[in-house]
Amino acid sequence: MPVPTKVMGALAVAAALLSACTAPPDAPTAVFVGDSFTEGYALSTADADERWPSLLAQELGWEEINAGCAGAGYTRQGAVCTTTFREQLPTHIEADPDIIVLSGGLNDLASTPEHIRAAVRATYLSVRETYPDATIYAVSGVAPNATAASALTTVNDAVAAAASEIGAVFVDIGEPLQDRPDLLAIDGFHPNAAGHHVIAELTSNVIAGD
Repeated sequence: MPVPTKVMGALAVAAALLSACTAPPDAPTAVFVGDSFTEGYALSTADADERWPSLLAQELGWEEINAGCAGAGYTRQGAVCTTTFREQLPTHIEADPDIIVLSGGLNDLASTPEHIRAAVRATYLSVRETYPDATIYAVSGVAPNATAASALTTVNDAVAAAASEIGAVFVDIGEPLQDRPDLLAIDGFHPNAAGHHVIAELTSNVIAGD
């Protein structure tokens, strides 16, 4: 049965949109290592492409490999991936990434400051050793409230110091989710689609200005 002209037109439009969203063949490959914020936890299936790594990769023309894992951190293993950020890094060697983006820290808040600083430094030394030619972006962790943000200072300070030591770019995006319930999912903790857009924009602004 012949395909109606209207259907053919719709298919052509859909194909064009998919083509526009696909990174070019020579696009740099970027691996995003992080926690549930990176993974896009709490986003609906329809909003899956609205997570901030996907938005950032699309804006900057990167090919995204998302290694976000709920529960993971510098000191903590994720619930599903069962790896820390450091343990996750070697699993992407075959992809030969040009860019590594690390972010997170909320899952580390139960650890001691000494443990956090040691784990963060070990993670960044490892990423530089594993990917010596990659551009590394260390994105500050963000928190949904002032209490978590205060505790997260230890992690972010350690990340800034470790990034400087290995020649990575520290991307400090502040705390855009604080006092912004409109940017949070129904759980009141994870960013919703609007929150992911804000995180992606702030991250892009810092990277573009580097």
